[in-house]
Parts: sequence; structure tokens; C-alpha cells
Amino acid sequence: MKDEYTVPSIKPRDALVLVCVDEWTEKRFTGTFYHLYLQDAFPFSSQMDLMIQMDWLFDELNHPQSYFEHRGARKKSPAERQVLSVKAHGERRGAVSTFYIHILQRQNATWQGTLWLAGRQGQIPFRSVLELARILDSEEKPCG
Repeated sequence: MKDEYTVPSIKPRDALVLVCVDEWTEKRFTGTFYHLYLQDAFPFSSQMDLMIQMDWLFDELNHPQSYFEHRGARKKSPAERQVLSVKAHGERRGAVSTFYIHILQRQNATWQGTLWLAGRQGQIPFRSVLELARILDSEEKPCG
């Protein structure tokens, strides 16, 4: 039997975020997210707040690099950062739901990647932040 919380297969350079949802009311959810490179927990108060903070964090880490930003050697590259144990992140759970957002790239002023929802097999690809938001909005209190 396959574990419903299987951690996605990743490479050290990937931008993987674990989202732990603690409260879900109608179309709004709150909780905490964790990035693969950091031990810090980042609380969020809404879906929009989650996406704004994730974008800020990607800018701070300079990974994945924004397509429309000047690219330079101002910060450590992802390969130079210490990757935390994915298993440690995989053990974290939200009170209501848990899912992974894997950002493959940031092009055309938006994100492209995949979403893994706990309790479902496979992944859901998205081509923009708006499409990701619509996928999350279509979920009614995902299990997890």
C-alpha cells in the first residue's frame, strides 16, 4: 500500500514547499509552510498571503530565479545551500490538510510547477499562480 504522504521525488536544486493547513473555512485557509532549504516555519493567513510570502522567499533565495529580474551572483546558489532532510519535512502535518507545491520555474511573471495533495496519487500540474489558486479553490477541505 502506498503511503498517502509520499514525499515527491526531488533534486537538490528543486524549489519544494510543504504547506500545512491548520484551518479551512469556505475558500480561505491558514497554516504554515516550510521550504526545502530552511528550517524556519512561515505562517500564512490566507491563500494570497501564502503565495506572496512564497514569492518573497524565492526572491530572497534567488531560486527559482525570476524571469524578469536581473540575474547576478548576489546570493548563494541553491547548489551551495544545505538541503534539509526531506523526511523531516515529510513528517510535518497540518491539522486539516497537507500538500506540496513544487515550483519548476518562474517565467512570464508567474510560476510553473506541480501540486501534490495528500490522500491522492499523482500530481496536478499548473502553468500559473492563477491556475494554482483555482486548483486550491476547487478543493473543499482536502483530506490530509
